[in-house]
Amino acid sequence: MLSTNVLDNHARVTAFAEWLDRFDGRTHVTAADLERFRSEVDHPRYAKTVLHLARAGKLRPKVLADAALTAWLKADNPRRVMLVSSWAELFRLSYLADHELHEVFEETLI
Repeated sequence: MLSTNVLDNHARVTAFAEWLDRFDGRTHVTAADLERFRSEVDHPRYAKTVLHLARAGKLRPKVLADAALTAWLKADNPRRVMLVSSWAELFRLSYLADHELHEVFEETLI
């Protein structure tokens, strides 16, 4: 049982590392790549990776705004996923990316 858990965790960590290598090798990460990544990792890793990519400037404005909103809305409890200051930084970065965040909110409400 323990060896199965260790192998399973190793596979998840390896897959996560492969995704990070893919992201690091690109100038911009696409929305499709982020969606595939989100389906393969747990939510805290997704949210923290979106913040990391935003800090690195690897997300285009609309992709960044959509990813930030997805990370927030899909979190069962956002405070357990990341610190409030990290969420604030993520939304600040998405706002400074020359994309009005309220446009994304309007699209999701329709």
